Amino acid sequence: MPFRIFAVGHGGPRQYNYINPSVADEADIDKALAIKALAEGDYSSPLGAAQAVNDANSAGAEDIGKGAIMYGKFVFSELIQTGVQYLQMSGGAANGKIMLSARETNMLWPDTARFVEQSLDADDAGYQFMKKIKGALSDTNMYTNGALRKISDVLSFYGASIQGTPGATPWLSFQLHR
Repeated sequence: MPFRIFAVGHGGPRQYNYINPSVADEADIDKALAIKALAEGDYSSPLGAAQAVNDANSAGAEDIGKGAIMYGKFVFSELIQTGVQYLQMSGGAANGKIMLSARETNMLWPDTARFVEQSLDADDAGYQFMKKIKGALSDTNMYTNGALRKISDVLSFYGASIQGTPGATPWLSFQLHR
């Protein structure tokens, strides 16, 4: 089931915004095609292999497909941690923050919502942020390759947008809604 992602950040020369109203999830991935893409894929970068998992589009090979999805989660988790560490290299990172809000709308019971916040002044901020968002995304049924991939993409795009800004204080907020 697709979800919506919105991110806003500042700290660079202009405000950063990212919106994608319909992000695909694991249910939209053809596991057999994902395995084939991995077998023929570009292993020179983790992103190449992980993209192969997410670019397939149908249904098939359950056990091997689950392994491919787990591999994708591992790769995107690493990319998220690296993205946060990259933000820590900014001049004003000691005052920087990264936040995530996840909400799952339910028809028959109250919505499930989680919020996490991570200061960028910690030595292991990338690991700590990933640990926190894993719980929040799991509680809202969004701990999927689609969500992890989009979070890592936004971190990368935002990092590039503040690159070269002296003394930039990274501040980035994610909102995911299903």
